[in-house]
Amino acid sequence: MINVAISYRLSSQGHLEEWRREQERPIVARILTLSRDATKAWMDTASAKEEWTNRYQSPEFEAENDALWSKMAEHWATGDEVHRAMRFETEQLDLLAGPRLQKVARDLTNNHDSARINLRPAGPNNQFNHYFEIENLERMLREIARDDLGIGRPMWRSVSRLVRRRTDRRSPATPALH
Repeated sequence: MINVAISYRLSSQGHLEEWRREQERPIVARILTLSRDATKAWMDTASAKEEWTNRYQSPEFEAENDALWSKMAEHWATGDEVHRAMRFETEQLDLLAGPRLQKVARDLTNNHDSARINLRPAGPNNQFNHYFEIENLERMLREIARDDLGIGRPMWRSVSRLVRRRTDRRSPATPALH
């Protein structure tokens, strides 16, 4: 009876782990996609803001300044919207993932938050200085997620794990397969 209870518990934990992995993978993919979209929006915002700043000095471009300001604000609003979606996905991942994956996802989202604040239309900054750090955090998120999900492990590890599980389940009365 105890063996049945233990087997059931281990089986349900295996299903729970499988469910967690099935839920985690698309969330990580969405975070990475949203991060790339937000990065593009921040780069476009910085470029439009720099162009607006350079032309703002000349009174003859006053009519174009309003168009450039609107363009900059539109890029920033797009980035802000994408950033909000990324924050939601990061919070979802926080409920499922391990601590390493949670930390990298939060760091990535926080970096985008810093870019969002620094590049806001009314702010003085027109530089997007977070690109390389965001790119590095995206790479780390991808690697940690692959490790957490068991993707990209050498084949011998997967096979040896399966063999261990089968041998662990065998009772002493079950003959070994050679």
